Amino acid sequence: MQTALDITPDYLRVGFVEIPETKLRSLLSDAQQSMSTLEAKMAPLVFQRTNVFNRIQELKRTIAPLIFATFPSEVLVKVFEFCMDGPVHLNCKNPRPTTLNSLSAVCGRWRLLVLKSPVLWNKLRISFWDYTDAHSIIQAAHLCLARSESLPLSIDMRGFSQPHKYISQLTPVQEIIIPLISRLCNLTLFLPFTWLKEFLSLPPGSLPMLEAATIKILPETDSKLHTIPSLKDIMNVFAGASRLHRLTFRGSSPDVESYHSSGLSPPQGRATFFDQCINIQLPWGQLTHFSLLDIPVNHRIFIDILNHTPNLVSLALTSFWSFERFDETQLSPHAFNIKSLTLVLPKDIQFSVGLAIVNMFPHLISLNMTMFADIACSPPVVHLVHLRSLTLKLPGCSTNDVRVAPFLLPSLQMLCVPACGLLHGDSTELTWPTEAYVALMERSSCRLLELSFIQRIKGSEAEQILESMPTLIALKMNFQGCQGSSIIERLKAMELVPLLGRFAAMVQHTQLEAFVEMLLARPKLLEAHLHYEERPGYLMARKIRRRLVRLGAGNRIQIHFEERDHPSNSWWSEKDE
Repeated sequence: MQTALDITPDYLRVGFVEIPETKLRSLLSDAQQSMSTLEAKMAPLVFQRTNVFNRIQELKRTIAPLIFATFPSEVLVKVFEFCMDGPVHLNCKNPRPTTLNSLSAVCGRWRLLVLKSPVLWNKLRISFWDYTDAHSIIQAAHLCLARSESLPLSIDMRGFSQPHKYISQLTPVQEIIIPLISRLCNLTLFLPFTWLKEFLSLPPGSLPMLEAATIKILPETDSKLHTIPSLKDIMNVFAGASRLHRLTFRGSSPDVESYHSSGLSPPQGRATFFDQCINIQLPWGQLTHFSLLDIPVNHRIFIDILNHTPNLVSLALTSFWSFERFDETQLSPHAFNIKSLTLVLPKDIQFSVGLAIVNMFPHLISLNMTMFADIACSPPVVHLVHLRSLTLKLPGCSTNDVRVAPFLLPSLQMLCVPACGLLHGDSTELTWPTEAYVALMERSSCRLLELSFIQRIKGSEAEQILESMPTLIALKMNFQGCQGSSIIERLKAMELVPLLGRFAAMVQHTQLEAFVEMLLARPKLLEAHLHYEERPGYLMARKIRRRLVRLGAGNRIQIHFEERDHPSNSWWSEKDE
């Protein structure tokens, strides 16, 4: 049987349907239009990719080993110094110069430069806080100091209050300090008296190169009422130190503020620690800076120091216990030339007396003052025409607006108001009425450049303060009480502090995102730090940090978690002297 011949056209047999030419042209036009749209969207991305690629190539050329190989040795050593960011730090957990070890492991040339550059090894900080293995620290210190050759030395040695039995016979002063004493240029010792007395009793002339020293005698018992003999009976080492200009002695009393606020006498044994200080063998005539921090002093010691230090320009006394009225005739003419003064006056010293002390120094440029007393009478006006920096802490009462009123400071540029809580167990933080600050600015007609305001205040109060200080370029402020206020929007719109270049703030974790948006909207801002205390804000902060890194602002804007008991970035702690 024959099969019928299939004469169906091929294009019908495969299901092909003829499409009109006009429709084909329309489809082609749509495809071309989509391609043009995609190319337009890709153009900026391609341009950005090209720029990033070029930048990567530049960085590769900059950090290429070949480029570093062409650097002179002197330049590389300077780079190494920047990398160290401070002295070589040795402690019991890591008795090795970590940064220098890392640099020396890069290549043979770097290792040789690190080991043969004395300037990298002549600054040393040694911590004995963990006292289980002090031998390894001393051995590492000897190795570091041997590489410093004959350069002047800067040594910072910090110990613990109670020497452990394991090292009761080990004295770091004998092992490290005394053998190199003639090369010491800067010295900081925070050690128990058992160790320090070996250094303090050295003969005069032992420190020919010393320029600055800080000494803190740690207690050796658990009692806060420890006994330390008078320094005039044991200290000879600083006599004959012809280059010594800066000298600081520190006590170790954690309850100083409670004694000040209650008007109690100093603990037994501390009252004679620096008694008859003028009889102590020190180069009084050449000192330009002298500090007694947390060491009890009275008006007699105060007068003696001023009368016997003709070149003194900076004085810090943070533990006054009594102050009697005296005539200015008791002071030598040179005593009034002090330019930097730090005072902490207890409750039994009247407010007017404290202001009278300040008025004795008309050339003051910097004043850091804490006063616990209330106002009992009309205080004198404090008119300091040269004062540029003022740190004022007035805890313990609610009359701070009245206590600020006497100040007239036409040259003021920096104002710091530390946090001042109520005493005797009340955790409520005091705030000054906003009008006190506004009135201070108006009365002084000054151009304030820096404000550090740690007190917790309301948003409306913060706005009023910042409105009165339009010239600020640096601001540190507590914004935790500014929830629901318009201050963030006003800062974002640059209605407040338009010249701001440096910014630090304590905020609620719920405010983090809003403050970051505000900071990103201020292109002139050079540096910003946001601090928060609440642990629930950790995840939010991590998310914001990632976003800042993507935007290239991770270095300019930083976020920190803070704890009052263990401050990670010293927000709550006051600057150490």
